[in-house]
Amino acid sequence: MATVTAHVDTTRSERIKERIFQNIPEISIERAVYITESYRNHEAEPIVLKSAYALDHILSNISVRIFPDELIIGSQTELSRGAPLFPEYTWKWIYEELDDFESRPVDKFRVSESHKKELRQILHYWKGKTVTERIDAAMSRFDDISNALEAGILICRRGRSGTGHIIPHYERVLTEGLEGIARRTEERIGRLDYANPDDEEKLFFLEAVKIVSEAVIKFSKRYSERARQLAEEEENPDRKKELQAVSVICERVPAQPARTFWEAVQALWITHLAVQLESHGHSISLGRLDRYLFPFYRSDIEKGAITVEFAQQLLDCLWLKFNEIIKVRPKDHAKVHAGYPVYQGVTLGALSFPKDSEGNLIRGRKRHPTLEDEVTIYSNATILGPVVIGARSVIGGNTWITHDVPPDTVVTIDQPGLRYHNGNQGK
Repeated sequence: MATVTAHVDTTRSERIKERIFQNIPEISIERAVYITESYRNHEAEPIVLKSAYALDHILSNISVRIFPDELIIGSQTELSRGAPLFPEYTWKWIYEELDDFESRPVDKFRVSESHKKELRQILHYWKGKTVTERIDAAMSRFDDISNALEAGILICRRGRSGTGHIIPHYERVLTEGLEGIARRTEERIGRLDYANPDDEEKLFFLEAVKIVSEAVIKFSKRYSERARQLAEEEENPDRKKELQAVSVICERVPAQPARTFWEAVQALWITHLAVQLESHGHSISLGRLDRYLFPFYRSDIEKGAITVEFAQQLLDCLWLKFNEIIKVRPKDHAKVHAGYPVYQGVTLGALSFPKDSEGNLIRGRKRHPTLEDEVTIYSNATILGPVVIGARSVIGGNTWITHDVPPDTVVTIDQPGLRYHNGNQGK
């Protein structure tokens, strides 16, 4: 196995960050177009197969875009900072607010007039077919629920997107590969008893697993081919080597088990991206990222195949990719969840109860954090205990906070500890 490496560029992360955040978010219509095409072509299929065919069609057709400086590749839209739409969940609020996205108070989005016209045609197809409408129809049968909703006692988002709040088994993708999962699925299909009615439903699910596994493999290979094309055109020798390396990586993973730290991080990201494109649920998180990535890191370090600095650069690129996953919400929802978040893996938690001199737990004391207004917390920050995070403060990714943070403070990792600086200094 050849070792694939890239040079360490200490300003890479800042350039990627500037590219992401200098752009006003835009709405991409690609996913809406392709899921509508797929549903039209598979209307008679069971829902689990209909969803699988839809994801396959989306991943086979959305634009493949690799941005400058990236070492971890794969984007949910063709735009530098774009958000897809999910009309299969709901269409009405999108239709009603389409002209307001650029002017609403928070979480603004650009959308061209030509795309608005196309979206209105797409949304017309979904009338009467969405998750929201099925939920509303089911709840309308019960007067108590309808009355509680009308009075504001009960709040139901009515299926505006996937539910989320899951941790997919990413470790299995890294250690087994999606080809391995597809083979195991084929074996399960071969053991089904078609005389058993219960096995018919299992067959639909297993067929969907195979379709989706193969779809993600094809998605990654599309990126491999695009990286190869860009490498042929690239004049900068360092960037050419990076693109050649990432092309080799995407040709292998996530189809096959990862062998290196770079392969593992890339396989994790492209799989996570596919999950987001499938349903865009909140809090689709990474789980014990440290536990399942560490074996690849340790192996590469022991073999001298990677440096600590380059491993950090790969993780920086991964964390920046998380910030590209943004969500379009109704304006009333956006006011409460401003900042385009999808809540990927930030941990807020309580400390254990303190003990008195005799070893008994002292209960009744505040143990959880308090977040004041306009606080921003980045991926995988951990905030523990009864601390107060002051208004307008920013908590950087991977930080570990157990003390109060004053207002207007930015907290980032500064080896070997934390660096606190006031956002107004130097102005």
